[in-house]
Amino acid sequence: MLSPGQKSYVPGFDAGKKKGNSDKTRRGEFAIPKTHSADSPSQSRHNERLSVSSESVRILFYQLSVLLDSGVNILEALTTLKQSTDNKTLEIALHQICMDIQSGFRFSKSLERYPRIFPKLIVELTRAGEETGRLTTTLRQATDWLERQNQVKRKVVSALSYPVVVGVVALVVNLMVLNFSLPQMEDMLASMQVETPTLTRIVFGFGHLVANPATLGALCILVVTMWSYRRRFFNFQRRLALTRVAHEIPVVGPLLQAAALARIASTLTICIEVNLNLMKALTLSLNSCGNAAYAASLKRILQSVRDGQPLASAFSFFPDLYPPIFCQSLEVGEESGQLPKTMTSLGRLLELEVDSLVDVLGNTVEPVLLGMCAAFVGVFVLATMLPLQEFLTKLMT
Repeated sequence: MLSPGQKSYVPGFDAGKKKGNSDKTRRGEFAIPKTHSADSPSQSRHNERLSVSSESVRILFYQLSVLLDSGVNILEALTTLKQSTDNKTLEIALHQICMDIQSGFRFSKSLERYPRIFPKLIVELTRAGEETGRLTTTLRQATDWLERQNQVKRKVVSALSYPVVVGVVALVVNLMVLNFSLPQMEDMLASMQVETPTLTRIVFGFGHLVANPATLGALCILVVTMWSYRRRFFNFQRRLALTRVAHEIPVVGPLLQAAALARIASTLTICIEVNLNLMKALTLSLNSCGNAAYAASLKRILQSVRDGQPLASAFSFFPDLYPPIFCQSLEVGEESGQLPKTMTSLGRLLELEVDSLVDVLGNTVEPVLLGMCAAFVGVFVLATMLPLQEFLTKLMT
């Protein structure tokens, strides 16, 4: 443990200063403050709002591990990455991290100030690497973890975005049909002087409502408002309720569960490999899986583990979330003392299941969406033909 005010040791930092950091300071490449004070509340809030994609973080950590493995000290490596990045947000964060390290702060402590850029697991892995002297190894593990997490996320987003995109395109096309053809159809039917059938009145009334600029404007305002206040509107309780509803949807529910379990397995594996505390490993694994239902189960699982129950028994309290194969893999891993190896195999199996469910979802959604579009067009054509039939009947009589 470090005493208050004592500077932590960063591998290669002292050597870097001897190699010429003072010269770089004179050239203006860094600005080394004489004292390092805590951030103001406004600055802290600004840091917490900074955000970049997880793919950019993965590339950053991969490049950093390569530079450290080549013998470059961490300060020079971060400075090089700061100067070479095209991401302005990441450049701001790296500049502040360099200043923190020059002031004697740990690398992991600096990362902790940017929670929306560097996930908690990344911070914990970095801290473990600093304490064990294996920072390069843990950075590579963090890179692998981010890559696997991104792969699972991309598959799920791709599978779920396809029906949304197709549905939006179909909606826009149908709105255009209603907007351009509806007035002409109404004029034609009015000239026939026949009684309008009920279905025709309903379809035309719906068309007027949807194609009304006021309706479209109100819908746009609603969408923009919900997006602007999405963090407040979609709080944990609402996300939990939506997640539970999504779990009941065929194909979609199993896909979301398999993706969450795959991310939990990979996160738990890397946490155990770097010797993180079991309670912290479980907390990081369940909170970083991206599924509110699994995060809600954390409290009960932690309490069971504190009471001395095995991991398999703790997870078995939620049979609707954790299938038997997941609990059995935990039990086998605990009994054999090879839990990381067992969870790695389980994670790969779950990733294969995600791939399979993505294919099933794509094959299922496409005909359903086509059927819905065909049904809409059929109802519109039928609503148009019924008055024509009335008109023809009137002419024949």
